[in-house]
Amino acid sequence: MSSTGSTSRSKGTQMIIREYGSVFSTVGGGKMEASCIEKSVSSIKNKESFIYEFNLDNKDANRSEMVCG
Repeated sequence: MSSTGSTSRSKGTQMIIREYGSVFSTVGGGKMEASCIEKSVSSIKNKESFIYEFNLDNKDANRSEMVCG
């Protein structure tokens, strides 16, 4: 895990997502966090695990409308 440039949180940031979607802490907010919460609630419901990897370089950030600053 690594980061360069401006980031909303430091690498290794964690968030607890409960069964019905309530959360403790944040990984930075926005669309990526909302998607993570949605996938997590589904994972809990279906008793499945998953790894959620994403790249927020300029190309991917622009495509997902995740541009800050």
